[in-house]
Amino acid sequence: RIRPENYLKKSIPDQLEHLLLERRIWYLPNTEYWPWEDRICLNPNVSTSGICHEIKHDKSIAAIKANTRFRKEWEKLAVNENGKSLYFSFSEQILERFKGLERFVDLPNNYEELGFVSGYAMTNIYEDMAELCECVENHPDRFIPWFYGNANEQNKIIQRKVDLAHRFGREFGLIPEGFKEYVLLRKTYKESLERIIPRGDITSFNRETAIEFLEKSKRFLDKHVRTEYESELEYKRANTMARLGEIGRASCRERV
Repeated sequence: RIRPENYLKKSIPDQLEHLLLERRIWYLPNTEYWPWEDRICLNPNVSTSGICHEIKHDKSIAAIKANTRFRKEWEKLAVNENGKSLYFSFSEQILERFKGLERFVDLPNNYEELGFVSGYAMTNIYEDMAELCECVENHPDRFIPWFYGNANEQNKIIQRKVDLAHRFGREFGLIPEGFKEYVLLRKTYKESLERIIPRGDITSFNRETAIEFLEKSKRFLDKHVRTEYESELEYKRANTMARLGEIGRASCRERV
């Protein structure tokens, strides 16, 4: 639901939150998921990323309820070398919400190395799942180095979290089918354009990688019928074919 702007029309929790905000001591989130009411509460100025984040809360909690192993397996990935949880303690979660007190929460700068897509994902397992799955939807290129980068760039923990989200959240649509394959296709497509971007010279187009992209994307679309990535991939395939056609025409003119 959309939060009403009229104070008297707000729910009691919203009224309390409003009073705290007026005294500038409480962080008012743009979105919230209320599992006890099974609803998502939105502010009028909410972003699409915020909406997606809250939807992922709903889907991930449904997946946890369906199979408790999901939570147990995920929690194993959020511990330090001594087996201690990396998530905020209850007191830290409270302090984080109050203006001026959040500075007492020790937030590591190397959260990616620890297997989190954001610092906020370290709040608790629910925020961790929602942040990662929202990142899957809206920032897929961040996963290119985590999945397919060099040895220093790859992130095994994030890879395993994505695998868990796919395995336990498939029936709930937690992440799209074929996401890892899709990320590889984005990587291949980008590489096919690398030689074009600096000069805009069509003759420098990476022809071999372009053909590789066409072949792999065709297999992907055949395998994942009605995928949400279909329109994007079809556009990129058409763009790639057009560029390959220009190369062929340029090559013919050179021979003449």
